[in-house]
Amino acid sequence: MKKRKNKFIGVILAAGMGDRLGKITKSTPKPLIRVNRKPLIWYTINFMKEMGVSDVLVIGGYQFEKLKKKVKQIDSRVKVIKNPEFEKGNIFSLISAMPEIKNSFLLANADHIYKKFIQGLVLRNLQGITAFCDFDRNLGRDDMKVQVKDDKLLNISKTLTEFDGGYVGMTYCNKKYLSQYFAVAKNLKDKEKDSVVENILKELVSRGLVRISDISSQGWLEIDTPEELKRAEKIVSKNLRYFI
Repeated sequence: MKKRKNKFIGVILAAGMGDRLGKITKSTPKPLIRVNRKPLIWYTINFMKEMGVSDVLVIGGYQFEKLKKKVKQIDSRVKVIKNPEFEKGNIFSLISAMPEIKNSFLLANADHIYKKFIQGLVLRNLQGITAFCDFDRNLGRDDMKVQVKDDKLLNISKTLTEFDGGYVGMTYCNKKYLSQYFAVAKNLKDKEKDSVVENILKELVSRGLVRISDISSQGWLEIDTPEELKRAEKIVSKNLRYFI
């Protein structure tokens, strides 16, 4: 049975250098680091495709040609876009992809691995501008923290000292709000050095536009350090049915 195409696209940020992985990323871009014999980017592309997105965009930067070649091997239909300013912050990746984003989109990072269970929750919560969060994870200094009230986002930052939960690296933006979302992105690019896409949500909070969706207890992995990579390898290899 042919999978139904949904009316939104998948946008995957995959341009970073992965410095915290040390020598592992000296000759290999972070999205191509392998977990259970598959590159990280495979999991994100597969996650998007399993939800029936109409198209997938991957924005690369560091060691771009290596990334592009592997992505095309995974799925030749995926469009791979180059961000020539990838060292300035991932908001530049989003801006590089803007000419291709003409419909509602789901934004995710290439260094995250989500369980398949999360797909249903995501599909049921594609409304307005939605930041997907969880509230049952121990958060460290480098985790993106959130303050929320009811189903609204109040604040988002890694530096919050008082917070309710964490952001899981995934945002949905309905086509109706594209102009506002992208206008904020462009303004931040001109105003801030090393700006990140989460700062777009922070700016839109004052307009009451950002809702949250709670995906607590579902389980997902982020790979930023050698320790996290080792942990992800162990978890995925022992629980393949949840991730593949």
